[in-house]
Amino acid sequence: MPVDRRLRGELAETIAAYMRDPGDPRAFHERVVAIHEQLGHAPEPQADHSAAEVAAEIRMMFECGKPHERFDSAAAWESQRRHLAFLRTDRTLAATPTTTQAAAERAMRTIGSVPPRRLAWALLLAMLLSLAAWPWASWYVFAACWVISPLVWLLCSIEHYHDTEKTAWPFDNDAQWREHENLLADMNLPPSWKASPHYRRSLPRWLHATVFAMSMGLLMLVLYLFIASIWPLLVIAMSLARSDDEPRDRADAAPAAR
Repeated sequence: MPVDRRLRGELAETIAAYMRDPGDPRAFHERVVAIHEQLGHAPEPQADHSAAEVAAEIRMMFECGKPHERFDSAAAWESQRRHLAFLRTDRTLAATPTTTQAAAERAMRTIGSVPPRRLAWALLLAMLLSLAAWPWASWYVFAACWVISPLVWLLCSIEHYHDTEKTAWPFDNDAQWREHENLLADMNLPPSWKASPHYRRSLPRWLHATVFAMSMGLLMLVLYLFIASIWPLLVIAMSLARSDDEPRDRADAAPAAR
């Protein structure tokens, strides 16, 4: 894959200058955008997609969510150090998904995959049975099924991931990143995030955890109430929906072994 040494060098110097002195965040963002667009407009045979992906990652940090005027965490600081070291090599990414695809993959890490239609059919059957029991159990069983079914779906559809190794992107692994860390020695960077002008004292851990828990609890409550309000129609739609990897008819299915 082609490597654009000129633009890689410009992007690396831009990041390094901002790490040393975060004087004008807007100018830094504009410079990263300009370099990213130059990388994106290069003819395909000469396009450095790996450097473009690094630039896109920095743009996303500034453009998604609240504006980031500083690399305001130790993780963000280490991420920029890895970007710098990568840009000073001729390495390329094994796979370079577009920014949209990368964002979707990060979202799927928390959302997980959609459960099979069997679960939707089971929940639909449970709702129909609770509706059939109305003459004997009044509306209580149906109401309970209506309230509990979305919770069952959410618990079955959310996958939990455990990060066993700290990410080293854009390097393949932490050992590879440590091998290239010495490339930063001559860039006159602050020795650590706490020693840099980007450092800011964080909120107490207990206060941060409390605010985060309350925010997530409120968000999940609103989401749950919305899902529960349209649940009968939603579960019918999910029961009839067909997955992309599911055969459309018996003719498309794999032939049975003889």
